[in-house]
Amino acid sequence: MISATGPRLGDLRVRQAPWLAAGFALVGIALILYLGRRLNFFGDEWTFIFIRRGSDPQVFFGPHNEHWSTIPVLIYRALFATVGLRSYWPYLLVLELLHAGSALLLFAIIRRRAGAVLGLGAMLVFLFLGRGGENILWAFQIGFVGSVFCGLLATLLLDPPQTTIARRAAASLMLVASLMFSGIGLFFCGAIAVDLLLDRQRRSALWVLIAPALAYLVWYFTFGAAGITSHRSPFSVAALLSLVHYVPFGLGSAIAGLAGFSSHWGEAALAAAAALLAIRWYTRGRVDSRVVGALAGVILQFALTGLVRAQLGDDQAAAPRYVYVAAAFLLPVAADALADLPWRGILGWLAMAAFALALVNGGIHLRSFASERDAVIVLQQAELQTLVAFRGAPDMNLNQQIDPAVMPPVTAGLYFAAIDALGSPLPAVDLAGLRALPGAAVNQAMVSAFSGSLQISQAAPTPQGTPIGAGCADHPGESTVYVDVTVRSRGSVTIDATDGGLASLWLSYLSDPVGAPQRQVFLVPGTRTVVTAPDTGSPIDWRLRVGLPPAGQITICSTTTG
Repeated sequence: MISATGPRLGDLRVRQAPWLAAGFALVGIALILYLGRRLNFFGDEWTFIFIRRGSDPQVFFGPHNEHWSTIPVLIYRALFATVGLRSYWPYLLVLELLHAGSALLLFAIIRRRAGAVLGLGAMLVFLFLGRGGENILWAFQIGFVGSVFCGLLATLLLDPPQTTIARRAAASLMLVASLMFSGIGLFFCGAIAVDLLLDRQRRSALWVLIAPALAYLVWYFTFGAAGITSHRSPFSVAALLSLVHYVPFGLGSAIAGLAGFSSHWGEAALAAAAALLAIRWYTRGRVDSRVVGALAGVILQFALTGLVRAQLGDDQAAAPRYVYVAAAFLLPVAADALADLPWRGILGWLAMAAFALALVNGGIHLRSFASERDAVIVLQQAELQTLVAFRGAPDMNLNQQIDPAVMPPVTAGLYFAAIDALGSPLPAVDLAGLRALPGAAVNQAMVSAFSGSLQISQAAPTPQGTPIGAGCADHPGESTVYVDVTVRSRGSVTIDATDGGLASLWLSYLSDPVGAPQRQVFLVPGTRTVVTAPDTGSPIDWRLRVGLPPAGQITICSTTTG
């Protein structure tokens, strides 16, 4: 299949390379869809589901964080209208088509500049870029991946020394689309601007940047200004100073990520890459403007990102979503540096070994990312199924966040409204079915939705000499830290204290209580404290954990449902 026509790596030829690349893309789509077969709506997707379904201009043009997101909104609206929330794979399929398309565009760009072998190698590394897994296995990332696709297409259209007016107009339109997918389009505009400025033959094509620049400015001053400062203002001295560490850290992490290594290897990767590029360009005696443009694009990526996000820490620059975008700029640079490498000999074998390591490492980390996300989705689905199982319960709080760590935008009320309009992504389960779900997730949903309805009141003191009933028990505070009591939905527990003191209350269901207590109450000596469990509308048994005061005698009695 491969025959060498010269000693350089860039001179190697591959028969039917475009068809081979297309086959790789199809196999990649199939494998990634298989990896994502258990995934479901997650994170920021819930924000789109809840607030991007109206007809107000803000729905279509309002920023998501800092990003212009009109095209992702339109894609989600089209999928809402056709498949609703009943299946996630169509959403993931759109992402994989954009991802595989981006990989094919990288192949086409690098094949033109550095040969088919390097083009195919870069495509495979990008297709299975495990350190960029967030953009490969989360459908919501069509924003970033769509920007990369359109930006690479614009780059390819402008790549030849001579281009027609039609190609330039199409490139300009692609840059506008890249911006409308997300702010990642800014980096491609910057890369292309530097490339065209440095290349005298193609400098006349600079007008392609007029339309995207005007479109972005109109959007920014009409809708986007508030979103740019959603995390912090980028127009401050502190923001500028933070780039001193943020940009090199991001660059190093992205370079290491190409080989599947973590950000811990970033400094070494950045130093090695800088040294190799310097040697390569010194021996060649010139630097291609397109390579300088790509480097400008990736530096601009981390600089602009750092202006609004660096306060979250340098580690944030190594997030998979940023490694993925940086790879689209770095792989053509790497291919250019390797194109003149002798194919025969130790350097050729080292290049092949490095490619194999990157591909295997990438696949391993991509699978690992899918497994980790699967585990989170299992918990999320259990929480959502729990909400539906108790839908209509009198004491359910419809406006309380269910799990700020896993799905911050989701409340019971918003979720019920969404599935009523768009269908449910999950099968319903009954009370018996809840026991087959992860207990910690069921408990999280129940405590979030109902613990605010835990009622505490004071009652008349228990007459002295009254015998302890069958449902009562004494607990000395000196030797008992807490007591677990079973109480039915709408049932009550009474607490008598001889010495009084502060008691803590935890409510749980199908799991041990976790975290901070939901309520605290001061027990008054000689006065009964009545704790009433929330009404779930179903005959369930809550577990009430009572953290006892450090001294005195505590009597706890449970009653039946009211």
